[in-house]
Amino acid sequence: MKFHERQVARHYADALLGIAAEEGKGDECRAELDKVVQALTGTKQLVSFWGNQRVPSSQKEELLREVMAQMEISPKLNAFLQVVLDNERMGVLPAIAEKFAELLDVRLGKLRAEVRSARPLSAKTVEMLKEILEEKTGLQVELEVSEDPSLIAGLVLRMRNRIIDGSLMTKLLRFREALS
Repeated sequence: MKFHERQVARHYADALLGIAAEEGKGDECRAELDKVVQALTGTKQLVSFWGNQRVPSSQKEELLREVMAQMEISPKLNAFLQVVLDNERMGVLPAIAEKFAELLDVRLGKLRAEVRSARPLSAKTVEMLKEILEEKTGLQVELEVSEDPSLIAGLVLRMRNRIIDGSLMTKLLRFREALS
């Protein structure tokens, strides 16, 4: 994603967070927004539709109205999406949702992290990792764990925009590059 698109996403996510926060409905807004993003940008054709300058804005508005009516989206989120559409930013909607979720987590004192490991991690190991992350960050950590045999050994941890790669595969690739 381009730097400008990240800035745009941040601007809209900040605005939506303000709306959700004043009503105390951040988590509900996140869930609704995730459903809307999937419905409106879940395929390449839909992403292309929203970004196509040849498609009349009336057709885009009609599709948005139809989807919103079927999904029974809250009036404030509906109004927000109309502003996004009016400003021709529907193509950035997935980035807006991602940034909104990140900002909401910060406000709620949460950190979502993903860990991929070469082998299944025991419940005890997952709990220890979670406790260490909570201690280091001072945030409540929600850890998503998955298995990735291509790592050979070790694990990869992703938190927001930070990746800590302790996999054997990466170490072998770095070693190969050093020998070249």
